[in-house]
Amino acid sequence: MGSNRIWLNYGVDADNKLVSIEDVTSRKTNLICPYCGRALIAKKGKIKEHHFAHDGETCNVVFKREPRDIPRLPLYDAFNIFLTGKDLEQLKKLWHRHKAHNNCIDRLEVLPAFTRKDLVEISPTINAGTGRKAYQFTKVGQIPFGSLPLAAFPF
Repeated sequence: MGSNRIWLNYGVDADNKLVSIEDVTSRKTNLICPYCGRALIAKKGKIKEHHFAHDGETCNVVFKREPRDIPRLPLYDAFNIFLTGKDLEQLKKLWHRHKAHNNCIDRLEVLPAFTRKDLVEISPTINAGTGRKAYQFTKVGQIPFGSLPLAAFPF
């Protein structure tokens, strides 16, 4: 893995949401490049870092520029979201359990790291089941799940 190699770690789905390479299987995808809009293939071999490749010619934005000139996508490090593996697994469980319920997360399920990192915030609604304050995912908290449209981020 060369240090100057630029790996495309995100594609864009039909709903204009970012999709991580880790969330797809190795094959042709229905995703497009966030820079040029061309079709992408997920490459998940055992030698190189997992990444997306263009289904055809690589776009000029990625191929012909220095890494410092590439527009930044919203990645964990750009938002300082550094969680332990255990905390990230708990966040994933909360996401899958609560995304269908308007993010009404009971306060007892919220780890201190989630509020410290601004991944969740107090919801304006009360948890109907317990009568306690509830939490909801913030925009930053939705980043690990690729659930925000690209338009939500300034480039």
